Amino acid sequence: MVPEPAPVWRALEGHDLLAYALARLLLLTDPYAVPETVNAGWDCYAKGLWRPGKPHRDKWDTAWAYAVGQYPLEMADLMREG
Repeated sequence: MVPEPAPVWRALEGHDLLAYALARLLLLTDPYAVPETVNAGWDCYAKGLWRPGKPHRDKWDTAWAYAVGQYPLEMADLMREG
């Protein structure tokens, strides 16, 4: 079997739930713990797994706060600077 990434990329377009599921699976390939702080999250996103095309550090803190708000975790622990 030969991996075919093109169909996966096409399937991701407009399918947020699939993108979410694949992103969560990608986290399992990282030998480090899931980031718990704004700065550690940025490092993971921009320098680690995600390999974004054009990272926007100026928008990260707002995006992090929104993402943290989507999960029932201890906000004070997650929002502290790392």
